[in-house]
Amino acid sequence: MFYVISDTHALQYEFWKMLYEVGENDFTDKDYVIVCGDFAYTMSQDGRDETFLRVLSEKPYTICFVDGNHENFARINSLPVEEWNGGKVHKLKENVIHLMRGQVFTIDQKRIFTFGGGFSIDKELRVLGITYFEEEMPTQQEFDEGISNLSKFNNTVDYIFTHTVPTSLTSRLLHLTNRQKRYGEERLNDYLETIKNTVAFKKWYFGHWHLDSEIDEKFIAVYRKTQIIE
Repeated sequence: MFYVISDTHALQYEFWKMLYEVGENDFTDKDYVIVCGDFAYTMSQDGRDETFLRVLSEKPYTICFVDGNHENFARINSLPVEEWNGGKVHKLKENVIHLMRGQVFTIDQKRIFTFGGGFSIDKELRVLGITYFEEEMPTQQEFDEGISNLSKFNNTVDYIFTHTVPTSLTSRLLHLTNRQKRYGEERLNDYLETIKNTVAFKKWYFGHWHLDSEIDEKFIAVYRKTQIIE
């Protein structure tokens, strides 16, 4: 079983609240929690992260996350790159795993494509290298790797997990969230639009917009309501 959440922002009560509502105490080693970005349990400077990660490491289930724009990329990227279920990862703990950008994984007989990244619109309130990082936005190499990896599977997967969305969804999301136009991540949005138009998939789950909504029959915005994939 996959349980999809997003934007926990290093708030332990939010993480547990979302999982408690779907029976976290009954999860087994066959279950996976997927976080669609802004997991953020690498941001703390006071040791709280390690305490929480130690608690997670004792759980039977596996926590996987794509990166959002609010992650400590210096810390994540200092970890060795490993291969796990067919794609590249960083392991914060043995069962707390960063799913790197542009990877195709086969997990529980489901093929998934992952692509993190996003743009922090509040950079004026943040400090470069401490509370935001240039690596929040993908590189051309990561874009190219995603295209290459998808081609190995005939551009067909079961599920896609990202932080932000394809260009064609942004106008509707701005309307639903009553926000002004987002600037800064257009290149990433355009890339995801290419993925949307060239890859066959069943469902696409994303976070970033702080919204729970089935945008259409394929695209699902995740925030405070856990989505379940059986």
